[in-house]
Amino acid sequence: GFKPYAGEIRRRTVGSMISMISGKALGYSLWNLQDRGTLYIGPSTEVYEGMGIGNTANGLFATVGGGFVNSANGDSAATVGGVRSNWANGAGATVGGGMADSAIGVYATVGGGFRNTASGNNATVSGGHTNTASGYFSSVGGGVTNVANGIGATIPGGSNCYATGNFSLAAGFSAVANHDGAFVWADRSTNLPFISTADNQFLIQADGGVGIGTDSPQAALDVVGDLKVSGNIIGSAPWTAFPFAAGYNNYND
Repeated sequence: GFKPYAGEIRRRTVGSMISMISGKALGYSLWNLQDRGTLYIGPSTEVYEGMGIGNTANGLFATVGGGFVNSANGDSAATVGGVRSNWANGAGATVGGGMADSAIGVYATVGGGFRNTASGNNATVSGGHTNTASGYFSSVGGGVTNVANGIGATIPGGSNCYATGNFSLAAGFSAVANHDGAFVWADRSTNLPFISTADNQFLIQADGGVGIGTDSPQAALDVVGDLKVSGNIIGSAPWTAFPFAAGYNNYND
């Protein structure tokens, strides 16, 4: 049946620190944990595996859903969904799961993965391993060891990519967008970084060629279909095999 309205139902807003092994609690270990929340025990206390030893949600309206040694210390409803050793320290920050992830910026988000950090305000790391989104509104979709530290910078994925310029994008392997508005994509054909050199560049390093309208490019750029050019085509080799339409200028260095 129904009962008269009794006001807002309070919810649990604290998570738990759980002992992972049995034995005596060490003072050194507890000292490292005390900044994460309120401890229930002191040094030399006998504990068992799975025993609750403290809570870890210190922020206003903060929530830890479960897992081990997670902390939600940010105000304005910081949240950790679970798993292990995750930190949501920014106001309104969220860590969905994973391990050793940190959402430090205001309204920053880490979806999961391992050792990912969203330290910029409104920054997002969806997952992956050791990725960092430190610029305001920056994002890393996944991959390994990627860093998006420009404002609005984006790394969809890949490895060892850096999007340092504001509103830049880097993807693939060791692509580096150091300049504002730069788009850099690099393949795995070399271990050397492929780096932007000016603002608003669109750079592609593809050892197998770039195909437009074909999945089997036979040159650095292979276009199937008409190619419309407004301006001059400038090159260093004779264009004898190229069928220019009337009115085009051909300049050879």
